[in-house]
Amino acid sequence: MFEPFFVRMFFCHYVGG
Repeated sequence: MFEPFFVRMFFCHYVGG
């Protein structure tokens, strides 16, 4: 698992958009 910040940004952009 990567950092929380990176994951959150990536996840938010990937899931949220």
